[in-house]
Amino acid sequence: MIRFPARLSAHSERTANIPVLDGLRGIAILWVLAFHLSWLTAIQWHVSFGGQAFDLTYLLRTGFLGVELFFFISGFCIFYPYAQHAFGFRPYQTLGDFAFRRAIKIVPSYLLSLLFVAALAPVLFFPSQNLAWQLISHVLFIFNFSAATVSALNGVLWSLAIEVQFYLLFPLLCRAFQRSAIVTFTGLSAIAIVYRFWSTACCDSTSIVHYQLPAFLDFFACGMLGAQIYCYGISRRFSEDVRSMRWWTVAAVASLIALTAFVRYVLWGFYLQNPNGVDRADILFYLGVGFLVLTITTAFAGRTWQSLLSNKPLVFMSVISYNLYLYHLIVSMSLLYRLHFPASKARIPQTDPHWQISFLVIAAAVSITVATIVTYAIERPLLRHGRQLLSQGMKRVARWMSGLAKSWPTGPSVPRGTQSA
Repeated sequence: MIRFPARLSAHSERTANIPVLDGLRGIAILWVLAFHLSWLTAIQWHVSFGGQAFDLTYLLRTGFLGVELFFFISGFCIFYPYAQHAFGFRPYQTLGDFAFRRAIKIVPSYLLSLLFVAALAPVLFFPSQNLAWQLISHVLFIFNFSAATVSALNGVLWSLAIEVQFYLLFPLLCRAFQRSAIVTFTGLSAIAIVYRFWSTACCDSTSIVHYQLPAFLDFFACGMLGAQIYCYGISRRFSEDVRSMRWWTVAAVASLIALTAFVRYVLWGFYLQNPNGVDRADILFYLGVGFLVLTITTAFAGRTWQSLLSNKPLVFMSVISYNLYLYHLIVSMSLLYRLHFPASKARIPQTDPHWQISFLVIAAAVSITVATIVTYAIERPLLRHGRQLLSQGMKRVARWMSGLAKSWPTGPSVPRGTQSA
């Protein structure tokens, strides 16, 4: 029988779920979706308010930063159980539990998407050369090491390879973080910054060198540090009274304004100078810190502010975010380039404002529908019953192999007692 620490029951509600992470995950996938759809449609976003015109196109065109937000959230979530354990909020999560949770969450939907692309490539997608090797490299999560495979099947999958490669390093990084969080955080951030400086100096803007795991280690590190700080804050009762919640809310609003301004006036400027975004590499660390500050301040803020960043639509988008990420680009590109739906009267559809809006709505709706079906028909049942289904599957495989062995023809029998010594 497992004996839980006394603090576990006292803080279990506060540590069981962090609403802001659901909201941020929903924002991240909407940001990525907006980026790709604005890229395919060349749409711009202008808003008039109080007689003033505001150009919000930068929010669409900087959506590639949603991937960095996903990396931050990933670092927070996978280290969170260990941070909880360090402060006595839950029992220790074994390496086997960590590996199983990551595998059951990532692999089934990922493999299904690969099969989907391979089966329908001649009809909907863009079949690449040497499809067999493409599939093998993707199954092994090594496709981001080659320009020939990194975007051959689905252009968004490169970040998933980064995730899995980080998972392989995580047991070592987790142990180091548990020993000294600040030193490990500083080391990982330094590696990322130095790597980005080096890759910018050595390679052109289209090189895959820019998009390897070392370039994003600071975002994972910011997430891990965020989990540590949050659990420390819970243990120290950072927001146990209304007055402290108000101050945390003020800090959260200020951090969101500062983060938005940073994206608008710093990162967007670099993006305009270089559409591939390589020149922003040396300041990405501050974006990760911004994600960290916004997450922590919101987590301790009042319920009203938390509900703004974790409302039901964003939570729903969070639930389907993984599969929406997997399918939105291939669905949208198929609608545009292969099915030519919706049709446009203009020779270049991107010059037709009515087509731009129609395509954006249809592509988003179809992508969300596909993601919802896969999430609730496959991913969620596996998360609920994964261990049972895996055990049953292994037993069936064992029985099949046993039956195959019994039916396999053997050589001529040798009479007992005649074998050589």
